[in-house]
Amino acid sequence: MLDLSMEKEMDIEKTNFMMKFFVLQNLYFEEQNYLEILKGYCENSLENSDELNKIYPILNIIYELHLKVVKEAEKLISDF
Repeated sequence: MLDLSMEKEMDIEKTNFMMKFFVLQNLYFEEQNYLEILKGYCENSLENSDELNKIYPILNIIYELHLKVVKEAEKLISDF
């Protein structure tokens, strides 16, 4: 009976880990999408332009998302 209880607890832990992993993966893909937006914008309109300041808000979003990903990855690894 105790083994079954431990097995259920392990399954719950595994499920929680996978859910956290998927959230982390989604944050990573969101970051990747912003990078693609930035790349396209730079390639199409900022070559040798003074309008480079327009990308700073996007860069800040990328940086914030990156920090979330790194923080969650560190927490996920330390928790497991």
